[in-house]
Amino acid sequence: MSATTVPAADRLPSMVTSPTAGAAVEDAIRELRPNLYKSFLYTRFLVGVVGVLLPIMLIGSDLVVFGNAPRGSLSAYYYHPSFLHVWFVGSLWAIGVGLMVYMGTRKSSTAGLLSTFAGVAALVVALFPPVTSEWMGVGSRRSTSSPPLW
Repeated sequence: MSATTVPAADRLPSMVTSPTAGAAVEDAIRELRPNLYKSFLYTRFLVGVVGVLLPIMLIGSDLVVFGNAPRGSLSAYYYHPSFLHVWFVGSLWAIGVGLMVYMGTRKSSTAGLLSTFAGVAALVVALFPPVTSEWMGVGSRRSTSSPPLW
């Protein structure tokens, strides 16, 4: 019996265990579980939108609203005394969680492992930002009397 005559429901279990299945797994999932596949595409789209809007929002708002020159790094916006701090941390959380969950249908694939690693790295940056004295200037959200969390 050839692979073309085997129903997708019978093909899926053997394909999921193969790390090189790739497009065949996605085709079977699209056929068997259309809502899961739509969720996968929607999550991937949202992660991309947030990732593209992050630098545009941070740098653009800093230039237009506050009249400041762009900072040396996007991580410097963690210490911004305005809503840009919240946008930066929230975006990192959205990107990190999105990267960790959207490859859930390919648990053993290299792409899935790299996506999970990138998601964890985004959360680490959100939780433990780099500390540089030039970023913690006047009007910093961090008080000098409170100890850092890391």
